[in-house]
Amino acid sequence: MEECFDIVDATSGLPTGDVRPRSQVHREGLYHSAVHVWLVTPDGRLLLQQRAACKDSWPGRWDVSSAGHISAGDTPLPSAARELHEELGLSFDARRFEQLFVHLERQASVQRGAPFINNEFNHVFLISLSAEEAGTLHAGSAAFALQESEVSDVRWEHWREVQRLYATSDPTIVPTSDLVSYSRLFDILQARHPA
Repeated sequence: MEECFDIVDATSGLPTGDVRPRSQVHREGLYHSAVHVWLVTPDGRLLLQQRAACKDSWPGRWDVSSAGHISAGDTPLPSAARELHEELGLSFDARRFEQLFVHLERQASVQRGAPFINNEFNHVFLISLSAEEAGTLHAGSAAFALQESEVSDVRWEHWREVQRLYATSDPTIVPTSDLVSYSRLFDILQARHPA
């Protein structure tokens, strides 16, 4: 059964009361909501996940630590926790999810030979790891349980390198349509991890 999303107002991001299936949402460019969860280490490294080859958009590209749509009737925080657990096998107390901002992504592309329109309000969360947690969650760690249908690999990169990948439109990373808006993440990381 296909996942359904709440259709949201293009200006406010608030649900309109309309619910549509995922395929229609992306085919017609209907506005909807999603979550982005970033994990950051004390030395400023961000976790990137590589999207599985079977994904309907941007297969094989590096992406946010964990990301996913908000299903119809759901809200951002439970969705963020669910996606992190499903994709990476990680669970954190809800108080660890720091909601930073909401980013409106407007992007039209061709994915697997068909138009794919992504008009999406992304609720961006940050989880700051302790040194002990960061030591446990190294790439290849058994602490990760990668969801095969979503994630093929993970790696850690300093936030400055991740910022460079976005800024240069590196073909190995999922692009953003509005780096100025999304760069709020890097402004926050610059303040907390200036090295």
